Amino acid sequence: MFYNLEAIPDSLLTSLDNISEFKFYYSKIKSINLKSVLPPINLKVLKEIELKENLKNVQLRHDIVFDPFLQFKPNVDGERGLKKRKLEKKYWSYLLIELILLFKSPENFQPSHSLLHTMFSTLRDIMASLLKESELSNNNVEAVNIELVNLCENISPDTIVTDLYERKTFDIGHFADYLKFFLQRLCAPMRDPLIDKLHENLINSARVFESNEAAQDIKLFTGILNQFQFSFKILELMKLDVANHQIRLIRPALITNCVNFERQFFLQVVFPDPRFDKKSLVGWIYFPIDSNLQLDTSIMEKKSPIYWTNIFKTQNYEKIRLNMDVKFFFNNIYTYNVLRLLSCCMLTKHMPALLRYDVSRLCLLRSDLRECICLLIIKFLYKQLIYDDKTILVESDKLELLKMYDTNMLKSEIVGIITDDSGAYRWTKNVTELALYLLNKIVKLKESLNIDSGNSSLLKDKLSFTQNWLQKQIQPHSEVYQLLEFKVIKSIAQYVKENSQIDNSGAINMTIFESLVNNQNGATVNTASTNSSNSNNSQDSLFDIAEVNTLKTNLYQLISLNWSVINEKYAELLFDKVFITQVGEDN
Repeated sequence: MFYNLEAIPDSLLTSLDNISEFKFYYSKIKSINLKSVLPPINLKVLKEIELKENLKNVQLRHDIVFDPFLQFKPNVDGERGLKKRKLEKKYWSYLLIELILLFKSPENFQPSHSLLHTMFSTLRDIMASLLKESELSNNNVEAVNIELVNLCENISPDTIVTDLYERKTFDIGHFADYLKFFLQRLCAPMRDPLIDKLHENLINSARVFESNEAAQDIKLFTGILNQFQFSFKILELMKLDVANHQIRLIRPALITNCVNFERQFFLQVVFPDPRFDKKSLVGWIYFPIDSNLQLDTSIMEKKSPIYWTNIFKTQNYEKIRLNMDVKFFFNNIYTYNVLRLLSCCMLTKHMPALLRYDVSRLCLLRSDLRECICLLIIKFLYKQLIYDDKTILVESDKLELLKMYDTNMLKSEIVGIITDDSGAYRWTKNVTELALYLLNKIVKLKESLNIDSGNSSLLKDKLSFTQNWLQKQIQPHSEVYQLLEFKVIKSIAQYVKENSQIDNSGAINMTIFESLVNNQNGATVNTASTNSSNSNNSQDSLFDIAEVNTLKTNLYQLISLNWSVINEKYAELLFDKVFITQVGEDN
């Protein structure tokens, strides 16, 4: 009810001359139970990051598998962050008016019905919760209880508000000293500078109070209140530090149990949900079938999964009856369908419900895949420009220039050219700049070998060709783009196949989860498989870029986890159209 009140105009909070206006706005909260009006940072909000809540948070437990450095941070971004800032501004504005009226028009102030009282109560409650969560609580319960008594004595909302109301004073200096003593015992060392700054600011505020200057200038009222707002920010950071410390400690256990936990969640929550029928759960899976609606492995080898068929959408779908074992389904159907979701050649608008906890991750990986393809296109163009350059007369010079292509260096320079301002179109909208960059780069490399680049007319023709070629091929619907995307997808699928080592029953090699537990930097993949994958790529150095290898690792983790959670259900969900058996089982 409080936050439905109209916001206080900024112009009112610039002077103490409009006491009648202050009274008007303050009268709006007289009918509200102010004990229920908590500061924007309060125990109820902070409870969301407590260990008990974290253990129930499926998205968090899923994300922590992929991000060894996952941390809680203050929510300041996006729509929720904007809403939070608006609520904070309204709360502290009304609290400022109450503080002003306490000094300038005390007859309108009610000590028992006060935002100030609730503010100090909330501050004390958060501090108490930090004490209970501290290492001190593990070693000495009696010491914690004694400290809780001291906390209540040093931060007593009744005493503080009464002193302010009756004597227009409040021992801020003592409050500041106790706050510093209390917080620095419990906080991480990196928070010490913030606490020191808060203490310094509060001591300065104490001097203002003692000189009675506060009642003469609204800026001084605002400054004093800002320090209490600052103290809540520090308490929030400390609660986040506690939560992040707990997450780091329990991460190995969460990873070890992630498959069982998510499997139980899907069995108990998702599959019984009437909103999810079989088609909605597995309708995203496409198959390489021919015009006779029969499985055709040659299609799988020659055509991207974006051109495969959705068996739920064919006109004669009732005639479809595909047969395969679980290893074939995982290696050649499931893996390719997850990778299909990343394609920019045919964008997937709605991500599958069975991958609900990886939607944002898949969108980021799609952007990464597009970056890979565009970098490969530029690398291909660079090679072609060198091969076709008639000013390079010596063959050994061409070979040397080809060796001089530095993927890492060029990537950092290219990424500097394409800005995020254009969003999804950042590659196509910067084609001219990319063409100029590439040609200038070649000119500089040729100069380093004392090769003449020819006249300006020749360079102008090259620029026109390079720009037009890039403009066409960097589009996802171009044949070159689709060919490169399919090659990368096949390379990733092969990597997943070699490292997952799926057995006859459909279970994959669990080394990935063991390595995630033991290695904070991510999965350690099978060396033999990695060498095998690299040997395939070594036949074409075009694909020898770090971005492709990063995609392989990330997608291997994503596909392995989701398959481990859902694998047994695919045979059941697809049973009407696809008969999936264990290897060796009769069809």
